[in-house]
Amino acid sequence: MAGIPIDTILGALPEDLKPTGVKKFPQLILSQGIKVDTLIQPVISKIKESIPKDTCLPPQEVDQILTQRNNIVDSLNNVGIKLNNISSSTNSLNNYLTLTLTTLTILKGLKSATSLGIKFTPLTPGIIVSLISDVDDLVNQILFDKLGSSRLRPISNVLSASSLSVSIVNSYIKIAIDNLNNIDNFLKKCPGTLSSLDLTPLSETIEGIVFLENQTSQTSNQSSYKGFILQIEEVPYTDKVNQRKAIAANQYGIKMIETPLSFTTNSQTLIDELKLIIDRDNLKAD
Repeated sequence: MAGIPIDTILGALPEDLKPTGVKKFPQLILSQGIKVDTLIQPVISKIKESIPKDTCLPPQEVDQILTQRNNIVDSLNNVGIKLNNISSSTNSLNNYLTLTLTTLTILKGLKSATSLGIKFTPLTPGIIVSLISDVDDLVNQILFDKLGSSRLRPISNVLSASSLSVSIVNSYIKIAIDNLNNIDNFLKKCPGTLSSLDLTPLSETIEGIVFLENQTSQTSNQSSYKGFILQIEEVPYTDKVNQRKAIAANQYGIKMIETPLSFTTNSQTLIDELKLIIDRDNLKAD
């Protein structure tokens, strides 16, 4: 991707991904997250509930869980493939992790992916490190001129519109993998007739998504944005369930903006949605 003239990138955009069809792209992304949340996550939860905490199951039952677990990973990896295909349809993003890094950069108003403050360790997927220079190149070409001034392009509208969908999809995938890890721990300590080495590995895309979710949640500063003080507020829905929303207040603590109430437990998703509202409407804290 690096080194491709920006005019070539923009000229290659399919008509349905240009400004007139910008809504289609985030919807395609979000559809994969809905699949994880409504089809894959319930199966993971059911398996997790069937696993005893302190004892093992008979080998044949362990084998069944291993088979189910591998089928789940195949489904998750397939979601990763589809996310890559959707992302590459712009001809400017070679895969979904590039999209994730780029939308994170745009959302936070940065000029560089490295400005996200992500701390790389020896366990970092190599694909993430290799994407940084490509993402920086893309962001700089699309959003900023030689003097560092912002410039709007059709592709930047696509990316900005996709930010919330990317955040939601990634949070669903992280929740699924966190629960799947519990199943993996059980399989590694409880012997079956099949070896735990038969665990199907997660794809680089899915591993990369989880890595970025973990890192950005540790390093992102959600306390303020463009002069606004950001916070999460919970509102009772039933005796046992709360809804949540993100609120932006000015320096005097007066609430000025809020997102619609949501059942999501992912604070980052709500914060990202609030930032999108601030950017979209060019809102000021003073």
